[in-house]
Amino acid sequence: MRKDAEAHAEDDRKRKELIEARNNADNTAYAAEKALREFGDKVPAEIKSEIDTKVAEVKKVAESDDVAAIKTATESLGQSIQKIGASVYEQNPAAGGSEADSNPSDAGPDVVDGEVKE
Repeated sequence: MRKDAEAHAEDDRKRKELIEARNNADNTAYAAEKALREFGDKVPAEIKSEIDTKVAEVKKVAESDDVAAIKTATESLGQSIQKIGASVYEQNPAAGGSEADSNPSDAGPDVVDGEVKE
């Protein structure tokens, strides 16, 4: 049984790599579709079209056994997803800040500044 496992170790490694590449492709395609649903109204049509095309390509390539092609298509889609974030940020740069950056005096009438005394 051990000889069997050793003999098929390379096949198992290749199979695992293929499965991981397919899972990554599926996750990236899902993330792209979700980003378009959430921010679609803030994304230019050419970026939407580019992402739709790349999502379809990733889904098609993920059905094959070519790990390199799956990884390449997934990386390309990932780079396109970043364009969504850049586009949204360009339209609303103030949204990039966090609540921790806000001034406590601007918090509203229900917030009371206080001091700690020991």
